[in-house]
Amino acid sequence: MMKHTNILLCFFAVLSLGYSRVAFSEEDGDFNKKLMDVENEVNDLKERFFKSKATLRLLKESIVQGAVQDARAKIWIKNDLSSSYKIEGSIQCNIDGVDFPTSTEGNLSSQKEYSIIDKEISPGKHVVDIKVNLRGNGKGFFSYINNYSFTVNRKGLFTAEQGDECQLIVSLYEKKGFGISFLDKPQISFEPRCRPMSGIDQ
Repeated sequence: MMKHTNILLCFFAVLSLGYSRVAFSEEDGDFNKKLMDVENEVNDLKERFFKSKATLRLLKESIVQGAVQDARAKIWIKNDLSSSYKIEGSIQCNIDGVDFPTSTEGNLSSQKEYSIIDKEISPGKHVVDIKVNLRGNGKGFFSYINNYSFTVNRKGLFTAEQGDECQLIVSLYEKKGFGISFLDKPQISFEPRCRPMSGIDQ
């Protein structure tokens, strides 16, 4: 009799252990499902965040270029660099934190002066950030400078009054003097000239 009792006890123990494993398995499945739901919610929040960020960027551009367009900015690049330097890609221009695409047509290094921006802006103070990517352009013995690729940049301030046209002359030039490295020679100067539009010769 005792032997049969022990066998029954062992059977019930194994059966209860099996039920426990099934319960844990079901709990694990519920946990994984909840975890996936949370992950999907996080991804959805990320997507909504990036969409909101893009909307704010467009709103920022509309403030610079928007309804009150009582002044104008014309930015010119004057390239006085020697043939040892080649401009790569486009000139990067940023006004008040907003990037404006510039033309990449033609060989920028071969043109000595050209316009990169012609935009209506709001009156007031503005910050301009210009970045130019350069690469060495050497031949023969000096061909090693072709491996040099670097960026020069310059920030400038200007104030546009209502009805002004501001022509901003951005000049690329080389610093003169002995002991100046090839990478330190290229410089950018910034010269704003703001005048009433009515007083500008056409």
